[in-house]
Amino acid sequence: MKRTNDIGTSRMFATDFTQVLSPVFVFGERVVTMSAETELLRSLPEFDSMAVGSILSALEEPYGIAIEDDDINAEIFTTVYTLIQFIAAKTAA
Repeated sequence: MKRTNDIGTSRMFATDFTQVLSPVFVFGERVVTMSAETELLRSLPEFDSMAVGSILSALEEPYGIAIEDDDINAEIFTTVYTLIQFIAAKTAA
């Protein structure tokens, strides 16, 4: 996914994204210190298939998007940034 300096994407990361991650991962301050480069898959033991489902479900209603099974692949969950880019693309569609 192409990385751009999108103000909307940055705003989403700074506010909403950590709110979505907090109840899913429940590891306190660690969510606050995450950056766009934080690796998700294969790096966080808490990031399993249940977490993926919880995150996607939590993102659909607030962003007014529908995430289909065909939309989901491992690349989306490489880093925090790739997940943000996916959500930004879905909201722009």
